[in-house]
Amino acid sequence: LKLLLSRRANWLQKDLEEMTPLHLATRHPSPKALALLLKHIGPGEVDTQDKNKEAAPTESLLNWQDYEGRTPLHFAVADGNEAVVEVLTSYEGCNVTAYDNLFRTPLHWAALLGHARIVHLLLERNTSGTIPSDSQGATPLHYGAQSNNAETVGVFLSHPTVKDEPDLEGRTAFMWAAGKGSNDVIRTMLALTPNLDINMADKYGGTALHAASLSGHVSTVKLLLERGAMVDALDVMKHTPLFRACEMGHRDVILTLIKGSAHVDLVDVDGHTALHWAALGGNAEVCQILMENGISPNVQDQAGRTPLQCAAYGGYITCMAVLMENNADPNIQDKEGRTALHWSCNNGYLDAVKLLLGYNAFPNHMEHTEERYTPLDYALLGGHSEVTQFMLEHGALSIAAIQDIAAASIQAVYKGYTVRKAFRERKQLLMRHEQLRKDAAKKREEEQRRKEAVQKIVPASAEKQKVPLERVEVEKPSLVSIVENLTINDSMVETKKKSKMGRIKVKEDRHKGTKWEKKLKV
Repeated sequence: LKLLLSRRANWLQKDLEEMTPLHLATRHPSPKALALLLKHIGPGEVDTQDKNKEAAPTESLLNWQDYEGRTPLHFAVADGNEAVVEVLTSYEGCNVTAYDNLFRTPLHWAALLGHARIVHLLLERNTSGTIPSDSQGATPLHYGAQSNNAETVGVFLSHPTVKDEPDLEGRTAFMWAAGKGSNDVIRTMLALTPNLDINMADKYGGTALHAASLSGHVSTVKLLLERGAMVDALDVMKHTPLFRACEMGHRDVILTLIKGSAHVDLVDVDGHTALHWAALGGNAEVCQILMENGISPNVQDQAGRTPLQCAAYGGYITCMAVLMENNADPNIQDKEGRTALHWSCNNGYLDAVKLLLGYNAFPNHMEHTEERYTPLDYALLGGHSEVTQFMLEHGALSIAAIQDIAAASIQAVYKGYTVRKAFRERKQLLMRHEQLRKDAAKKREEEQRRKEAVQKIVPASAEKQKVPLERVEVEKPSLVSIVENLTINDSMVETKKKSKMGRIKVKEDRHKGTKWEKKLKV
C-alpha cells in the first residue's frame, strides 16, 4: 500500500459498487492500512454524495457512500471492528449518523448485531445530541431490544440521551422485545426503567402481552403475567392476547393465558369469539381446548356466522370434524342465509362437502338475498365440477330447479283448490236439496195428521144437526157437479142459469175449513 501510494496510485478510484479503497481498508482487522490511507486524504479534497447520490462538496471521502448507501463506518461496524471504528470516529468529519439505503445508521447496525462496546463508542462520538430513527421510526434501542442483547440495551438505557421512544406504530422497544421473546432484555428494561408501563399500548391498542402471545413465546407470556401484565387487555378491535394466540394456534400460550384467568367468552367488535379465530386458522386442537373451557360451538358473530362456517371457508376438515363432534350445527344460516355448505361449495372443497353431508347438512338451503342461491349454485358458479357432481348425487338442487318445483306445486295446489271449491258448492247444493225434501215430507205428515183429526170430529157434528150432508172433496166443487145433484125441470134450469146460480147456497164449516153442499129445492 505504501509503494502504491508512493507511485501516486489513484486512491480515489471506485469499483462497480461505488466502493473506494477506504471502504475496503475498513474490512481488515488491523487499522494500519486505514490510517495510512487517511493520511493522504484531507477534509474536503473529494466531493461525496448525499442520500440522493448528488454532489455534496462540504463532505470528504471519509463519508463516501457506496451503491447501497454504506459509508466506511457502516462496514467497520458491521464487522464489529472496534479498532477501525475508533480510528474512523476520531476524525471530526466522520458522520456517525449517516443513513444507508435502508435508513439505518451505523448505530442501528451496532445495536442489531449486539456490539455493545461499539454502541458505547458511537454514542460518545455522536455530537448531534439526538438518537436517529429509521424510516419506520424505530431507534437503535428497538434494534437492540429485538436481538435479545441485554448488554447492548443496558448501554443504551444508561446513556442520558436515550429514551424508549415509540416508533411510527406506537410500539416501544419493550414491545419489540416481547414480540421477539427477548426475556433478558425485558428483565433488563424492567430493572433499569422503574417507571416503565408494562401495559402501555401502541396506536392499535396492542400491549407487550399481545405481541408475545401473537408470536407464541410462552416463556415471555409467563414473565409478563408475573410482572403484572393485564391478561384481558383489549386493543382497538377488542382483541385480547388470547385472541392473538388462538389466531396463530399457539396451544401452550393459550393454556398459559387461561391458567392466568383469561376470559374465553369475550367477543370483539365484529362479534367474533376466540373460537371463531381458532377456526379461521384451522387450529383443531385449540378449538377443542376452547370448547372444553365453555365456549359454545354454535356461537354466532354479528354477521350470523359460526366457527364451523369459518372453518368451512378455509376447508379445514379436521377442525370442522372437531366442531361437529362437539355438536356444532351444520345447518345454521348466517344473516344472508348461507351455511357452512355454501362456503365449502363456493371454494370447491370436496372433502369438506362430503364431511358436512355426512353430518346431515341440508343440501338445499337458499340465501336470503335476491338471487336465492343454494350450495349447488355456488359450486356451479365456481366451476367446481367434482363438487357439483357429488352434490347432485346427494339430492342437491339449484335455485332454478327449486323454482320449477315450486311453480308445479303452486299449480297443483291451485287445481286442488278449484276442485275442492266445486265439491263444496255441490255438497252445499245437495244439502239444501235434502233439507227441502225433509221439509216437504214433514209438511205432508202434518197435513195427513190434520186430515185424520178432521175425520174424527166432523161426522159427529153433522149427525147432531140432522142435515143431510154429502162429503165434498177439499177442492172447490165445479158448477156441473152441483147442477147434476139437483132435481129440477128444464125451466128451472133456465132460470138458474140466468141468475148465474145465485140461489145456490154453500155452507162452510168455519172450524175445520171443510166445505159442505146442501141440496135445495128451487
